[in-house]
Amino acid sequence: MDTEPNTSEMRTGNSRSWSRSTASRLIIRSRQDVESLLDIGRDRRRLTVFIHISGLVPEKSLEWELKLNSLLHECGCSLGAKCVILALAVSILWQCFQSSWAIMHWPGFLVRTLTAAFVAGGIGKLIGIAFARVRMKKVAGQILRFTESLSTGGIDDVDMHKVGG
Repeated sequence: MDTEPNTSEMRTGNSRSWSRSTASRLIIRSRQDVESLLDIGRDRRRLTVFIHISGLVPEKSLEWELKLNSLLHECGCSLGAKCVILALAVSILWQCFQSSWAIMHWPGFLVRTLTAAFVAGGIGKLIGIAFARVRMKKVAGQILRFTESLSTGGIDDVDMHKVGG
């Protein structure tokens, strides 16, 4: 992992400290670097990941970098917005089928709609962040499997006794 001079300290989930400059750029070269990526806590949105593993083709490295950086910077707003739109649609449908559009029903409709939109947006945001973390762990697992395959002799090892050689 590349390190630069310390400027200020950040804490990971397990209380290891990282310099802000190190946390802004993480170069993954080994299993330990991937584990460090998974340990970084709240400051993950400031992080940019680069993958430089010997034996990894550049196309796969770029693919993993793009996925990890996208997932690290995911704030959940996209899913939150979709949930708000769904809440608005459900609230309007509820009003159409359960109540009338008379002026005396408007205050209840507005309160119900705003409450539903706010709650749905928050829940959608939290679910979006959780999905991003799960997908990030999946990509990190792929990288870990690749690094393990390098340490055990490579992906393309063939047992010649099993194939008749």
